[in-house]
Amino acid sequence: MRFYIGYLLFLFIFSSQLYSQNVDSLQIQLESHLEKYGEDAIALNLLKKIFVEVKDNQQYALEVAGQAMIIASNNGDKQNEALMYQWIAGIYRQQKVYYLAMDYYFKAVKLYQELENKEDEANCYIKLGETYIEQNVEELAQQYFINANNIFIKLGNSEGIALALKSLGDLYFRQGSYDMAFKQYEDALNGLSSDESEIIAALYLSMAKVNIEEEEYESAIDFLRKALLKYKLKKKMKQVAEIYVQYGEVYLKQKQFNKALTNFENALFISREIQDFNRITENYNKIAYIYYRSKNYEESIIQSQNSLNYNDNYLKESERSYLYLSRANEKLSKSKEAHEYLKKYLRIHDRIFEDQENKQFNEMQLSLELQRHEKEVELLVRDQEIQDEALKRSKLQTYFLMFGVLFFVLFAYYYYRTNERTKRASREILRQKEELSSANSAILKQQALIERKNKDIEAGMNYAHRIQFALIPEVAQLHKILPQSIVYLKPKDQISGDFYWFTRKRHVNKIFLAAVDCTGHGVPGAFMSVLGNTLLNQIIGSGIYEADEILNNLHKMVRQALHQDTTTNRDGMDMTICVIDTEKRQVDFSGAKNQLLYFVDNEMKQIKGDMFSIGGIQREKERRFTKHTIDLPMHQNSVFYMFSDGFQDQFGGEYKQKFTRHRLRAMFQDIHNLEFDKQFPAIEHSFNEWKGKYEQLDDVLILGFRI
Repeated sequence: MRFYIGYLLFLFIFSSQLYSQNVDSLQIQLESHLEKYGEDAIALNLLKKIFVEVKDNQQYALEVAGQAMIIASNNGDKQNEALMYQWIAGIYRQQKVYYLAMDYYFKAVKLYQELENKEDEANCYIKLGETYIEQNVEELAQQYFINANNIFIKLGNSEGIALALKSLGDLYFRQGSYDMAFKQYEDALNGLSSDESEIIAALYLSMAKVNIEEEEYESAIDFLRKALLKYKLKKKMKQVAEIYVQYGEVYLKQKQFNKALTNFENALFISREIQDFNRITENYNKIAYIYYRSKNYEESIIQSQNSLNYNDNYLKESERSYLYLSRANEKLSKSKEAHEYLKKYLRIHDRIFEDQENKQFNEMQLSLELQRHEKEVELLVRDQEIQDEALKRSKLQTYFLMFGVLFFVLFAYYYYRTNERTKRASREILRQKEELSSANSAILKQQALIERKNKDIEAGMNYAHRIQFALIPEVAQLHKILPQSIVYLKPKDQISGDFYWFTRKRHVNKIFLAAVDCTGHGVPGAFMSVLGNTLLNQIIGSGIYEADEILNNLHKMVRQALHQDTTTNRDGMDMTICVIDTEKRQVDFSGAKNQLLYFVDNEMKQIKGDMFSIGGIQREKERRFTKHTIDLPMHQNSVFYMFSDGFQDQFGGEYKQKFTRHRLRAMFQDIHNLEFDKQFPAIEHSFNEWKGKYEQLDDVLILGFRI
């Protein structure tokens, strides 16, 4: 069995090494095709292939799906447009941006209804139901699963019926209705026409979980065995790891600690190979708990520390790790360590509690808004009832005048009763108005609290902006070194992940310039920019002056500073650096993913950087960057441009498209002969005109100079 798992993992590792090559190849094909033929069906298919390769990189995948969606829409391809809506919705769902996920799922449903594509419409309903469950809106989720099931029944689609029934079963399981959940799973299994169906293994696993909750451990192990066989044959390693976890839970409940430990270690081994960091964190904690129960406190401490090393802001598991560390150290009579870990546990516990309070606060706000709306509707209904009563009373008065005194007593009695009802209704309205006023007061207090928090955040951002830009050298200093130069920096937020850097070393007659694009923007990007600025100063200060060696050392120092060999941190930076020797009229260039554009005698030339970043994942044994040397003509001016990807990736124009690298090169071609004080407004105008009403997506940086 271990040999088989090892073989599957070998295939996984081998395929992952081909990932980068596949994406680069597809991207090159796409760019070439777009330049020659434009945005046609072939370009759309290439984007779909790229999406499949990069779907784990959520931001990149979102950009690819968005570009594919625009092409499909422009070409009138509603089927692919709806598919892109689904893919985009799926990414937003992973990011827990539920309002956008719901919006895109509904857009997909609308298109499928126009196309009368019932099967995909039903599949969308299942996704909507799952999204509602994640937001704890279970009634709507159930209705969407039933709608999907009804469509699949009409289509005679046994796979679809099984999927809808499993979704209903998962909902009942979540609610604790285990008998109903098991029945849904059983009906789904019995209704399948093929033993090769993808969903069978998932049904076996779900039925095992029901048995575990009902303490029917023998049946649970039987279903887990069947599911494990199916998933191994399909090479679904993440699900194989999940089954080993469930095996471990069964044996843990039976206090068979050795068997539980073996299964959790199997799950851990697979999770580490497929880099499922949340599962790694959980499994280390489960192993730590078993060692604690077995009174092996030293090993429990080691496993809890391992869990923390792999933890990527998984608060619930951080809380468990610190709790186990505190208890294990206490058992070893290490009171100081136990107390320190207990304090960390309490801090995480308080943070989780605060997050829950914030969630409840938001839910309460929504509830109060709904209550206020309901009260307003009720008041309108009550007012209408009073008006109706008054109308009836007027008619009765007319009848009483016609029929005379004989009915006067009856009229007086009826009038009395009606008047009493009116008074009661009025009193009820007054009471409800008071309740509404109280609710409004609570909402106003909450709004004031939110505004105060927002002001604190804004003040912090302003302070961070001042600190960051105090560290970056002033453009005026660059003009003293290179009079013919320009810096165009336009952060997306107040603080920037893009930054420029320069310095001059007179004793070697060299000028150093860099344009750097750090991971992310806003606060994370700004942190990386401060780190990059500091490390560049250290490297040059230590006497390293070659462009490639500067990047080689910067890569190592970023990985060391962020402990990327031992943690899950993947932050880094893309950049270009130029080392200028003005006497020799020579420029040395090295690039991490980013390129250099320059003009000699009005001819545009381009040098691409290496295809990897500074910092982040390093699969190769040693990362080495390439140095390119440019010898310039003695009596001709040459203009150079270094830039981040923020400008070319900005959406805008008439059809909300990317500016693209092609348009950026054309812009540089148009402006490179201008004086630099005129180039800045030209760049600003081009960016604002293209962006128009759309939001700026990323930080923008352009650094230009003339030699």
